[in-house]
Amino acid sequence: EKAKPTGERMTAPFPFSQAEVRYRKDDARLDIKIVDSGFNQLLFTPYAMFMQAGYEKETSNGYEKSTTVGGQPGWEKWHIDGKDGEVNAVVAKRYILSVQGRNVEDIKVLHDVVGKLDLARLAAMK
Repeated sequence: EKAKPTGERMTAPFPFSQAEVRYRKDDARLDIKIVDSGFNQLLFTPYAMFMQAGYEKETSNGYEKSTTVGGQPGWEKWHIDGKDGEVNAVVAKRYILSVQGRNVEDIKVLHDVVGKLDLARLAAMK
C-alpha cells in the first residue's frame, strides 16, 4: 500500500528540498526520501562520519557502517530487535537518498529497493 507522496522546500538557513513516500505491507513499512541539497555542503556535514571509508560501529543490538549503496558512497544501519534499518546514499554530491525500513526481514531488502531506483537518472538531473 502506497501512501500519498509528500514534499517540502526550505529557503533558510540554507535552501534545500525533499520528497518522501511511505509504503506498507502488513506490519512492514518502507520510507523513501530524496533530499536535494542544491550542492550546499552544510547538509552533508552531519553525514561525513558515516561516509568515511572503514567507519563501523557494532553493538549488541545492531551496527552502523560506511558502504556502497546502489554504486554510490553511503552508509547503512541495522537494529536486530525491531528488524529495522536504513540505507543512505549520496548521489552526484548533491542528493541524499534514504530508504528506511521497519519490520523488514534484513538489510538486503532495503538494498534491493535502492537497486530498483534509477540513480543514474537522479545524478543527471540539473
